[in-house]
Amino acid sequence: LRTKVDDAQLAAGTATASFVVEKDGKLSEVKVSTESEQVKQVIEEALAESPKWKVGEKDGVPVRVCMTVPIKY
Repeated sequence: LRTKVDDAQLAAGTATASFVVEKDGKLSEVKVSTESEQVKQVIEEALAESPKWKVGEKDGVPVRVCMTVPIKY
């Protein structure tokens, strides 16, 4: 994160990312909550470029899973 954001404009903080892990492991409905638009954009790009996530299961059947994670920067 720090390599893509101008350090002079970056104060330490925490963002919250919410998204859905789909049945195929891809992410959808990504929403990032933070005061910095630049940090928000970098987090959204990082999540979009991330490899497939582990799929949630219920009774052995793949299901969509809503996730909310804090991201410190």
